[in-house]
Amino acid sequence: MPIPEYNLFLLGGYVPMSIVTVFLIALLLAAWKAPRRVKEIGLLTLALGFLWMAIGLIIHSNLMQDEDDISSPNLVWRGLKCWLIPFAYSIIVYIVSLIICFIRKHSDCSVTYWVKGIGLLALGLGLLWIPVGLIRTSDLMQVTGDASLSAIWLGVERSLIPFACGLIVYIISLIIRIVLKPGD
Repeated sequence: MPIPEYNLFLLGGYVPMSIVTVFLIALLLAAWKAPRRVKEIGLLTLALGFLWMAIGLIIHSNLMQDEDDISSPNLVWRGLKCWLIPFAYSIIVYIVSLIICFIRKHSDCSVTYWVKGIGLLALGLGLLWIPVGLIRTSDLMQVTGDASLSAIWLGVERSLIPFACGLIVYIISLIIRIVLKPGD
């Protein structure tokens, strides 16, 4: 039975999506009961997202190598979409952890604190755009039927530009923090 396209939890797979959901619940409980653990839970979830993405890519590439004839690039993109969904979900949980940490320390009004928070948030949002952009590219290619190399690379480019912008904002925030904290 095919999985409906709108059910991202099923498309991402029960195991990785459930694990990330458990970490989201742990994050929300930690924000209430153990605020010092919020950052670590967010980073752990992000690391697990990267791990799941790597495992999914390895499994997908092994499956594609076993195929004698990959006649449909849509088949390739549908598989990639399935391992990008839990990765995007883990990035969202990480961004939630950043926001909770930022709100929790709202009494710290120093410039370096704000610069650090804005830089990390920009990096997280930029990172989130990679899987989201690639998922959108996959969906667009399926709807239009255009699976040409130029369409694929256009989607990759549109996914990486926001990430590069978020990375630039983060680098600028690091430079500002280094300049504002001389003599350490």
